[in-house]
Amino acid sequence: MGEYVDNLDNLMEELFEVVPVSYFLSSTFEERIQASRYGFQWNFRQVGHIINETLEGKEAAMEAKIKGMCNIYLREGAPSIYRFVSFLIINYCEDNHTQVNLQKLRVILRSIGVIKIAELEQYDSNTPFTQNIITEINKWDEMKKMVEKLESDCIKAIDTDDFRNIGNTCRNLLIRLAQLVYNPEIHGDITDRGVRIGKAHVLEMLSKYIAFKLAGDSNEEFRSYAKSSLGIANVLTHKSHATKKEMLLTASATINLVYIVGLIGDKFNNNYV
Repeated sequence: MGEYVDNLDNLMEELFEVVPVSYFLSSTFEERIQASRYGFQWNFRQVGHIINETLEGKEAAMEAKIKGMCNIYLREGAPSIYRFVSFLIINYCEDNHTQVNLQKLRVILRSIGVIKIAELEQYDSNTPFTQNIITEINKWDEMKKMVEKLESDCIKAIDTDDFRNIGNTCRNLLIRLAQLVYNPEIHGDITDRGVRIGKAHVLEMLSKYIAFKLAGDSNEEFRSYAKSSLGIANVLTHKSHATKKEMLLTASATINLVYIVGLIGDKFNNNYV
């Protein structure tokens, strides 16, 4: 729950740095949001003291209103919160014929799970998003090629040495997967045992990522499933002798884990939001 609250608070703090609250009090913005898909939710969250005589009171009420809507869309998931935040930023920039620095907001959006941010590129006065998107896609394509090679090697494996080599391949794949998705600043760098996660602690990295992306009571079964796959995927590297069945179980768990991480990170079906 703490991570969710932090995400919302951090998002709101940076959003109001990018778009001043005064803009949301303007008649231009009122017309735009009333005519948008958010009109009903906007009216539903009407704040009684929004017409307070003081500007400070109006801005405080508006901040609460925007935060309430962000709270709804953040709970719905990365695509929903991204669409709403984009709506706010794009309208502000177009109405004021300006650009804004989205560097910090981009980091927060990515921590929530937003990957596809090209729609905001033309409104960013700092770092274009395009290169980050291309890099992300290329890295995930590399991961898919590693999975394809693992599947091919499993078909060719015929003896114990081959089976052990498959275990090493699975280990290398997990290392690459952890490097691709884990960020200590976002997902945490301390294990449940209070130990700092190092560069070689692949299982801890992926466990932290899974716990972050599948947080909450409603995801308990999915979280357990993903961590079980992670545990099985690492088994073969610790066996002095390996059977074909063990090899296949390990390889299938590794491949399954890649797909789990891909799904919770919105990397599949060309869905980068």
